[in-house]
Parts: sequence; C-alpha cells; structure tokens
Amino acid sequence: MSPLAAIALEPATSHAALPGAPAVVSSPPISATFIGSKLDALSFSGWDLVKQSIWQRQSADYKSPLSSCFYGDGTKSLIISEYKVNLFARKTIARGQRTIYIDIYQFDQSAGALAAYYYLRKGATTVIKRGDASSEEDDSISFCQGTLFVSIYGTSEDDDESKDVIRKCADGLSHLTSAPGVKPEVMRQMPVLDLIAGSEKLVAGPVSARKFCPAPYLPVLVGEGNEIVWGSVADYQIQAPYKERLKLLITEYATAEAAQSHYAAYMAELGSGHGEMPATRLAGNANVFKLASTFIAVELKGKTICLVTGAKKRFSPQLLLQQMRY
Repeated sequence: MSPLAAIALEPATSHAALPGAPAVVSSPPISATFIGSKLDALSFSGWDLVKQSIWQRQSADYKSPLSSCFYGDGTKSLIISEYKVNLFARKTIARGQRTIYIDIYQFDQSAGALAAYYYLRKGATTVIKRGDASSEEDDSISFCQGTLFVSIYGTSEDDDESKDVIRKCADGLSHLTSAPGVKPEVMRQMPVLDLIAGSEKLVAGPVSARKFCPAPYLPVLVGEGNEIVWGSVADYQIQAPYKERLKLLITEYATAEAAQSHYAAYMAELGSGHGEMPATRLAGNANVFKLASTFIAVELKGKTICLVTGAKKRFSPQLLLQQMRY
C-alpha cells in the first residue's frame, strides 16, 4: 500500500486533469479534514475550481517517496518524505489563462515545516510577516507556522488581479495554527558573520544532504535511517584574508557516542581515498583533506560533526569553524 492514501474532490463541472496528475483511489469530500475544509472554503468571484486534492499518510514509514503528490518530481518527493510530511493538500483555481496553486503541507515536527520552507519557498522578501517565516514575490507567497508550510503561487506575472487573490489566500490561511515552530539546535549553531542570507537549508537524510551539500561519502555521515537528529547547511562568503565561498554542513546526533562513530567511519572513507590508515586521522577531532583543487575540513564537536567544503586555502575552513556557537 502506498504510504499516502489519496483523497480528492472533483467539482461537478471539472476541468481536464492536470498533466501527469496522480490517479485518485477514492473520492470523499476534501472537507473531511480540517486543512481540507479550510481549502474548500476558499473561493473568489470569477475564479473557477480546477482541482483540489489531499493526501494523508497511512504509514509510519517515511522512507517511501511521495511521488503521487508531486507529479513526477522524484527528488522533491524524497526530500519532503525525509522531512516527515504527514499531509499534502493542493487547490488549483483558474481564470482564463491564469492559474493559481495553493499548497499546504503538514509535518510531524515544526522543524519539518521550516525545512520545507527553506527548500520550497519562492521569493526572498517579506512585505507582511506571516507565521514563523515568510517570503513573497510578485506571483507567490510562502510561509510556515508550527508544523504547517503554505505555498501559494500563480502562473501570471505583473497581474494585479492574481496578486490580490494570492494575498487573500495567504491572509485566509495564515491563522490555521497559532502554535509557534522551534528551530533545530543545529541552526542555532550556524555562524552569522559572512552568512549568505537565503542559503540556509535543513538536512534530514541522504537525499537532502546530497541535494544541498555536494561532498564525498555523505551517506556515511547522514546514514540511511534516523541516524541524525537534524543537519543544517549554509553558504558563507569569507572576505579576509582571502575571498572564499564556503559551504558549511552541521549534523547533530542523539549522543556524542553516535557522533564519534560516524566521525570515525567518515575518516576511514576519506583516509582510504587518500591512501592513509584511518588511525592517523583519528588522533584528533579535526582534519583537513585536499580534494582536487579544494580543501574539505571535518571536525567533531560533542554531538555534532561539522563539514566545510569549497575552500581554496587550507586555513580558510578553520576561520569559519572558529565562529561556531555552543
């Protein structure tokens, strides 16, 4: 059985199904759920309902991809699964050639909603503060609140009528929950100085790790199961003594012993790639390796492992790691 059971409502005057849309296995009203009822209540004069659907997870297995939710986007499906999504609802409305999509995601934890926001948000500026975090551009509004992530976006730019409907949708959905979200601890440890705003991402498994941090042997650090609590990634632009564009990944584990185990395994992989015995690198908690024309630094700090990639100078990663907050 699929990890999600599909529930969909087709209006009596249904338009043609969206290209690549998943097959519907049952069709009770979308209003059977709280979030579905809120979507169902959204209507605007002159705008027709094209389709609205809702998927609810029926299994505790978060490893299975949610391909039926994302119209064939396998990577997005896997990453959202790693973030532990429990529900995905979409309402599509149209007026002539203009279309607006209203997506709501509900996650097991508020960190999952924040992770989805960092990954799927559109735009970078916030005109009106909504929820725990929000972004806005001409044809989209994205925000997260508690365990929910909401993304509303249209297909027409410079269209005042569509913009007005998008804003009304966001206002109507901004009070779905009043519970505030909590940032994962690894995000609190990220240095602020030289951070490139908007580059922040959260990692929950090997797929999101590979997507946001191109570094060798990442599955050894992240694992295939619930081996990390959370990981965070961000880009930094170091200005002195040399200009460097660096990427920092922090992975947090449940215990210091688990972090030590993953650190030892990662040192073994990197060491073998350089023809070294792992023991030569395990004497200390920090190591630097040269990979082609750049350097990679790995440091064990309590329950976390820090990985810096992209450095052209051997000493640059340490300048960033010294800013870590604990």
